[in-house]
Amino acid sequence: MQELLIICAIEEEFRSKKYAGITHYSGIGKLNAISATYRLISQHKPKTIINVGTVGACDYKLNGVVDCGFFYERDNTFDKIDRGIIADSEKAKCGTGDSFLLLRDIKYDVVDMEAYAIARACRDNDVEFLCYKYVTDYVGKNSREEWNDNLKDSSKCLEKRLDDYFKNPI
Repeated sequence: MQELLIICAIEEEFRSKKYAGITHYSGIGKLNAISATYRLISQHKPKTIINVGTVGACDYKLNGVVDCGFFYERDNTFDKIDRGIIADSEKAKCGTGDSFLLLRDIKYDVVDMEAYAIARACRDNDVEFLCYKYVTDYVGKNSREEWNDNLKDSSKCLEKRLDDYFKNPI
């Protein structure tokens, strides 16, 4: 049993020697994320999962590492089903979808491709869920290029946020 696991989509977003023993990579997208999270919960029976990675910001005032607490599935908006999970209402709203969002959506503070799926698996299995995301870009026509240009800083910033968490766990 591992008390805590870190899940990230890809190694390019978070590479850390310090946290290598508890970090797992799910692959990009909701299906990969939920599948990997269920498998990891079954194998390791953690009490807490921390999702780290990168996001695009819809709120242009955000930068650095953002603590997310509301998670929304943003792809299936054709029905009236509430697809939100609230882990901490004081934290940022993250909209999760399987594509880069190229037009700003003010319903969300940030957007990613995995957090909702991981939050859902954690909720379904009664595992505490925390989410720290590094802002690499601002949602708009240059999001993909900005993401590639700013990815190099994400590991260092996310590792510092994890260091802060381990000094003062919630």
